[in-house]
Amino acid sequence: MANAARRRYFRWRLGQVDVERGLPVRRLGSEYGGWTIPLQLVDSDWVVYCLGAGNDVSFETELIDETGCEVYSFDPTDASAEHVAAIDEPRLHFLQVAIWRHDGTLRMYKSPVRTSSTLSAANLDVGRATVEVPCRSLDSLMREFGHKRIDLLKYHVEGSEYEIFDPDLLTQLDVKILGIRLFHTAPPRRALGLVAAILARGYVLVSHEGSAFTFVRRDVVDSRSPEKPRPGRSLRSAARLAEPPRRDRPSAGIG
Repeated sequence: MANAARRRYFRWRLGQVDVERGLPVRRLGSEYGGWTIPLQLVDSDWVVYCLGAGNDVSFETELIDETGCEVYSFDPTDASAEHVAAIDEPRLHFLQVAIWRHDGTLRMYKSPVRTSSTLSAANLDVGRATVEVPCRSLDSLMREFGHKRIDLLKYHVEGSEYEIFDPDLLTQLDVKILGIRLFHTAPPRRALGLVAAILARGYVLVSHEGSAFTFVRRDVVDSRSPEKPRPGRSLRSAARLAEPPRRDRPSAGIG
């Protein structure tokens, strides 16, 4: 119950970040596994990395169908590997590994929820049972596949985003579109600070569904879209919400 309460409060706090309007977006995939992006910006030669496949890669397969691009997907679970293998899509490349800061092995927690096959290094669902799985860094994977950039990068890593995502990677990897789901394994202020850090590096928040955010690099928006989102609104709201509460105001309870 305490974990559920933290999750609800977390999502409420993050729901107050403003979205920049003006760039058309479209949701691809199922209600459970889908994601919203500005599809018209994606070209067939884009390199797409999806971190965390789960048991629903409908976003990945629909993106492939719509654009013809190659998608690289990663997940440490047996259930995910079986799910992707059953699809038989040659342009969807899958490796059964967890994403981490280095190559090696990683201890992850199994979800105590019976219907879930999720593994989380951050113990998202507050389980007790653990398992060790192979882990790889993004840099290592890019070397293996011969990639110098990642055009579209999507994080769904079950609460480990605070450990493995560095906003400076966006510049290093030349990321044009970033999708990231933020979880309540960190306080809302830390998540909001991460959102502000992404925006401060020249990105625009174009979609926000629950704790799932889609950012687009502003120069890509400016060069490809006749309608330009209003600058700065998302950054101001995220930075304001990430500030510690003033001492002369009552605290919301969970920081």
